[in-house]
Amino acid sequence: MSNQRPNLVNAAQAVPNGPDLALYTQAEAARLLRISERSLERHRVQGTGPRYASLGRRIVYAHADLFAWVQACSRCSTSEPQR
Repeated sequence: MSNQRPNLVNAAQAVPNGPDLALYTQAEAARLLRISERSLERHRVQGTGPRYASLGRRIVYAHADLFAWVQACSRCSTSEPQR
């Protein structure tokens, strides 16, 4: 029985869980980012926003992609160049 336990632990660690799997609509993502839906849409059209997926006619954003976009936009100083 003890031989199976490490395999179960490794398998559980390999399966992603939590908020990283969450999918947000445009309205939910905008609310989470505290920007307007129009701003989020503009970023998407210009290619400067977070990664998104198109599920039929629905646009959705993964939590991990929203977080990565915020991280990519963060700077330590106003004199630091924009990425």
